[in-house]
Amino acid sequence: MLDEVYYYLAPDGRLPQWNDRVPEVTGYTHGETEEMSATEFFGPEDRDEVASAVATAVTEKRQVTVEGAVFAVELPKAD
Repeated sequence: MLDEVYYYLAPDGRLPQWNDRVPEVTGYTHGETEEMSATEFFGPEDRDEVASAVATAVTEKRQVTVEGAVFAVELPKAD
């Protein structure tokens, strides 16, 4: 088990996956965390900066299979 808080960040700012440390550290339940955006875990004075970081951290692209089927993938943005 990781000692640190770990979560997966989607392009829309939601957290579709996280480790057990997130509820332990934040106090939010699984259900509450599912409904929250990343900015809600931060104080009001930091939310604009967090929202900007989220917008530049992840991008959604389309990947194609060998059969030609297309599906969405989320990738970290390069600097």
